[in-house]
Amino acid sequence: MKVIWTELAKQQMRHIAKYIRINFGVTARKNFTEEIRHTNLLLATHPNIGVVEPLLDDCAKTYRSFVIKRHDKIVYHVGDDRIEVVAFWDCRQDPERLVSQIKTDKNTNETNDQ
Repeated sequence: MKVIWTELAKQQMRHIAKYIRINFGVTARKNFTEEIRHTNLLLATHPNIGVVEPLLDDCAKTYRSFVIKRHDKIVYHVGDDRIEVVAFWDCRQDPERLVSQIKTDKNTNETNDQ
């Protein structure tokens, strides 16, 4: 399956990558980027590898999440012909913020009325 990242997920991932480069150096950022590539390959070949995300269990779509390292999580939805990464989340943030962002992001087709 093809792995597609929403603009929100790309923006979140770039923000974390920049933080890593500034605070831990270029090598750490390269390792982070390689981990993302590896995760994309895993998702493409094993789309249900992640657990159903309990924070989003009331959504119309079933969202799964996959933890990378200790602090970062990819949140995604498995469609008929693709995997859509909707968030790249730093788990140290308020989880309600993640729920709010996904439910209001126009690319995920979720609303707060559900």
